[in-house]
Amino acid sequence: HQAPLSMGFSRQEYWSGLPFPSAEDLSNPGIKPASPALAGRFFTISTT
Repeated sequence: HQAPLSMGFSRQEYWSGLPFPSAEDLSNPGIKPASPALAGRFFTISTT
């Protein structure tokens, strides 16, 4: 569906599109280095 890139939309749909959920990101040290980049893009999209 076409929805504005709001916080709720991004958190639910954007994170769902990633290879791993946000919970995995926090618990998996292997992808920690990727977290800032993804989180930065997530917040950029979210606030846009």
